[in-house]
Amino acid sequence: MKLKNILFGNDWISPFLKKNRSGIILSIFLGTITISMAGLLMFSSGYVISKSATKPEKYLDDLCSSSLCSDFWDWTPCNALCGKTNFT
Repeated sequence: MKLKNILFGNDWISPFLKKNRSGIILSIFLGTITISMAGLLMFSSGYVISKSATKPEKYLDDLCSSSLCSDFWDWTPCNALCGKTNFT
C-alpha cells in the first residue's frame, strides 16, 4: 500500500510515466533487439573464427573423397589439388 502511494500518489512519477510511455516501451524493445543481435553476432564470429582455425587438409580430403569430383569429370579443380588428374 505504501509503495502504491509513493508511485501513484504523487505529482511527478505517474505523469512522467504516462507522458513518456511510448518512449519507454520503444527503448525497452530496442534494447532487447540490440542484446539479441549482439549475441547472434558473437555466435557467428566465434563460428567463423573456429572454422578459420581448422587445417585446410581436412577440407581437401573431404573434397577429394566426394563422388562428385571423381565420377563425372576427368579434370576438376579438386582432382588437380589432390593430384588425381592424368594429363596424358
